[in-house]
Amino acid sequence: MSDEQKPAVEMVDVQIDGEWHQFPKGTRMIEACRQAGRDVPHYCYHPKLSS
Repeated sequence: MSDEQKPAVEMVDVQIDGEWHQFPKGTRMIEACRQAGRDVPHYCYHPKLSS
């Protein structure tokens, strides 16, 4: 086993519909909204698409 610790992921605070949530820095807004249980109408989106 290694004694190395993984670097901490930097988190950002995001307000969605008046509620505050934390997500890893770099999370796309459409994905953050989905994780927060909000539906965002969109034409074409897949998590593996580049920004």
